[in-house]
Amino acid sequence: MILLTGASGCLGRALRPLLGSDVWAPTRAELDLERVREVEPRVLEKAPEAIVHLAAWTDVDGCEREPEKARRVNWLATKALASAAVKLNALFIYISTDYVFDGVKGAYREHDEPSPLQVYGLTKLWGEREALRVPRGYAIRVSWVFGPGGKSFLSRFVEVAKEGKPVRAIVDQSSAPTYAPFLARELLVFLEEGLPYGLWHLAGSEEASYYQVVREGMRMLGLGEPEPVLSAQVPRPAKRPRRSFLISEAYRDFTGREVPGWREGL
Repeated sequence: MILLTGASGCLGRALRPLLGSDVWAPTRAELDLERVREVEPRVLEKAPEAIVHLAAWTDVDGCEREPEKARRVNWLATKALASAAVKLNALFIYISTDYVFDGVKGAYREHDEPSPLQVYGLTKLWGEREALRVPRGYAIRVSWVFGPGGKSFLSRFVEVAKEGKPVRAIVDQSSAPTYAPFLARELLVFLEEGLPYGLWHLAGSEEASYYQVVREGMRMLGLGEPEPVLSAQVPRPAKRPRRSFLISEAYRDFTGREVPGWREGL
């Protein structure tokens, strides 16, 4: 059996149909990551052979406002799941983020030193460290995931445009936007083909800013164009990395595969 957390999210909806019938995809009522003490006993009771941990508190500004909640959900719950994986000798896949980097260098590889700018990135980095303590563990960094179902940065902009409200998209933040169904397909490789355990980058092969992706998405839907703005014009509680593009060449070199770029995803 595979335990899949975060099955209702954008990536979870894309991955769930690919995993077959023997999957436990718990609701929050069945496995509440904020109730940290209950997580490990519940997972040990179910005894999955693999744990794919997609769930996280991804509200970057919310994490900044409520760091203790971010700590519980993004770090301590991951720690509990990782502990269960060790006791069960289960495969453990943890999904992390490009926000573990400060965005100064850009074009990050796995060996680059993390330096998160905000609570969200810090707690996800702590989660990575728990995943990498699991003997059969993977920490996989992804970025700017979008796709059908769930909430994503692109869906939020599209909702605003469909309501007839003005859309403002930031031009000076860029990363590797990744289409959820493409990413889900590549995650199966980690479940089925036995890549070396450890830290991996797995993201779209093209760099783009929020503005580029939103402009193209709105154009394709006939929703006009967004207004380009700078980060400084959109003050928010949490800092964002300016250029957090992830290089996934290690994955490509090991497998001969590559996650297609964001344009194909659109």
